[in-house]
Amino acid sequence: MQSLIDKSVLKLEPLSFIGIIAEGLDDYTTNAQGDIGSLVRLEAIRATKTLWQTRECNQELVAPLFPQLLRLAAEKLDRVRAEAKLTLTAVLQSRDLEAFGHLSFTSKAYFSFLLALRDRARLRVGATDFTLNIGGCTSSLLAGLVTSADTGNEDLVIETRAALAELCQTSDEALHQVCASLLYNLKLYAGQDRVLVPTLGVIAYLFHAGLLQRCYNAHGHVGISTTNEHRLNLKDLCLLVQKAAYKTGNMRKLEACIKVYGAIATIAGLSKTNNVDEIRCKGDDIALAGRLGAAETSDLRLVLARQEEGVAEARKRLGALLHHPWPRVRTLVVDELWNLFVLGLGGNSGTGRDHGAIEAQEGDNRKMKTLLGVDWGKAGKPYVKKVVKELGLE
Repeated sequence: MQSLIDKSVLKLEPLSFIGIIAEGLDDYTTNAQGDIGSLVRLEAIRATKTLWQTRECNQELVAPLFPQLLRLAAEKLDRVRAEAKLTLTAVLQSRDLEAFGHLSFTSKAYFSFLLALRDRARLRVGATDFTLNIGGCTSSLLAGLVTSADTGNEDLVIETRAALAELCQTSDEALHQVCASLLYNLKLYAGQDRVLVPTLGVIAYLFHAGLLQRCYNAHGHVGISTTNEHRLNLKDLCLLVQKAAYKTGNMRKLEACIKVYGAIATIAGLSKTNNVDEIRCKGDDIALAGRLGAAETSDLRLVLARQEEGVAEARKRLGALLHHPWPRVRTLVVDELWNLFVLGLGGNSGTGRDHGAIEAQEGDNRKMKTLLGVDWGKAGKPYVKKVVKELGLE
């Protein structure tokens, strides 16, 4: 890679070297010394800068490498982010160069700018036939950003999560793109804990921030576009998490999976109401209300049933993990169950205003007491099995 940097051969025959550079950008080789692949990535980034600085720089040179540069510009290693930032300036519109150049590569504004680069509006490659797959760019960018948002230093975690949450709040379209890309990455990086574990951690964070629930509700109602690309299928998410946790010895991965299960298990949303008019009254958008008002009750019940399947599966998985041989895992599960019952979402029925709601709350209180006074790190299998049955987690 070093032999290509600032060399005329790369400028004369740029297309001949794109494949080699792309491989270098994806090098994450690790050994006893750590992430030695980062040295290759750095040189590949510099070679990309040389490539993009040619006079003939066009879509053929930018499109294949741009998603990878976005990923590298957002990953947790400071030196890699800094070098990728310099390279991205080679393809930015002149009006954005100064503003981007002054941004600190550890700031919220920097990560927000990267998230805005997912389409070609800010790029100087202006060919009319130049197209950039925004879904692919989002997926690639998030594969790098999650490492900063989950395993970076504390300040980096705060800034990246703030930028991602702000994007999700700007529009439903942005939220759907983030949601779909995170789920896609769970499949794409299956077995690659480097990306898989922080992706699970960020999914749990977005649930706790109340954002992914909104993604489900926005596309889970009848009368709204419900393509598989945009719908958050809770049961499918549970299955992806289950595959990630299967026979793993990675404690961080297990912890992230438990947090996602816990977040799904606490989803109330539509499952707490069966009345179309009541749901309609909660919407501020008149057009949305009109579509919901025209919906058939049977279709709405189908949506509710699908949501309930995902919630039930998450609670079932928490119950199964209470049997895990590691005390730390069982303790983490109990923490999630405690949150579930404290919120009054332990699976009991009730509207919050009638006698049934009072009984439901009493039932959750009894379940909370079941979790108290027990050293779950030492609890025997028969007792755990009994508790799982009493809590309705089978």
